[in-house]
Amino acid sequence: CRCAGERGLGGGRRALVASGSHTGSRLWCLMAVRALWLSLVAVLVPVGSWAQDPPEYSMAMQLVQEQRWAAALDQIQNLRKQYPGNPKVENLEGLALLGSGDANGAVAAFQRVLALRPDFFPALKNLAVLECGLKRRGAAEHIEQALQISPRDPVLNAYAAVFDLQRKDVSAASRRLDLAGDAISAMPPEMEMRLAYLLGTSG
Repeated sequence: CRCAGERGLGGGRRALVASGSHTGSRLWCLMAVRALWLSLVAVLVPVGSWAQDPPEYSMAMQLVQEQRWAAALDQIQNLRKQYPGNPKVENLEGLALLGSGDANGAVAAFQRVLALRPDFFPALKNLAVLECGLKRRGAAEHIEQALQISPRDPVLNAYAAVFDLQRKDVSAASRRLDLAGDAISAMPPEMEMRLAYLLGTSG
């Protein structure tokens, strides 16, 4: 994973799922969170100065990993007050919101990060993957923007292959799938089925 060099923190899902019950929407959000874990390694693993982050941030990360969404969001709200506009806090909030079932809130959180830090790779990647699942306009563009930062990223290449196949660019899709490897199995089932269908009808 590649992230722009980050300083320590001290430096200054209502889900949009097509026709489904509340239970179905919640289930989709949980599957999306699972699919995003591979995307979020850069946030969850201390690297360099990240190891100096305050214990409150580590606690919030742990709560997210344990899927204790309400407690995580409470902790993150406190962090937002202490470190307003911090991209790592906002990005973590996006994941917690998605886990709690608020996909719209998650999108908004990732967008807030990118409004201040367009080069913040974890938020860009998370937004791109989430938009793909929600079938939002701009998903393909954000996938390509994230790939410019990390062109060999397996998850991004898996999703990019779907768009290549939709454009009938089988050669490009084949290259993407080679780079995607096992990340294909981390996609939400609907996206994986879509990819399989496109592959089967691509000739």
